[in-house]
Amino acid sequence: MVWAKRALRLGGAVGAALLWLSAPLLAQSASSTLPGPSMMVVDSQAAMQQSKAGQGVRALHDRYRQSFQDELEANRKGLADTEAELMKQKPVLSQDAWQRKAREFDKRVVDFNQRYQKANLSVEKSYRSAMADLSRAFAQVTAEIAGEVGANVVLPIQQVILHDPRMDMTKSVIERLDERFPSVPFPPPEIEKDTPIPADDKAGKN
Repeated sequence: MVWAKRALRLGGAVGAALLWLSAPLLAQSASSTLPGPSMMVVDSQAAMQQSKAGQGVRALHDRYRQSFQDELEANRKGLADTEAELMKQKPVLSQDAWQRKAREFDKRVVDFNQRYQKANLSVEKSYRSAMADLSRAFAQVTAEIAGEVGANVVLPIQQVILHDPRMDMTKSVIERLDERFPSVPFPPPEIEKDTPIPADDKAGKN
């Protein structure tokens, strides 16, 4: 490769230009050893939504959210009742006593708002963890099916304008997911050091 040795000895733009001009030749030589494309397409959104595991994740997500929503609504009602009682006591309490109770009430409101935010974040954290497991299961199943049908390129169907219907392996992926991964772990949401947010018995069995 005399030309390569000369290119390496040359400096500046001339040397770079020689190497750039040789790049298409190197690429052509390398590509000649690669197999031709054999493609299949998959609707990943449909697989994640329609699979048993995907439906289970969404169901648990909704149940946990509803569970902490019910708890927080009850607390909100209690705060409203406390506020109403505090306003009734204002005329009969000394200023110092009423202000002390008002500060205690304000702290309860702050704690309530913080718990509400933390509860929401904890449920979403558990949801993201479950969806990450489902994504890994989807990737594993898709790779298995691609190997079985001889596909070396897998494209998301949303990015394909036109394809032969026989290339669509979404149904096979969903069936394999249901068989191999009928469910994925959904960690019970916890608010820092608090007890886990309860879900109903049915949710806990999934």
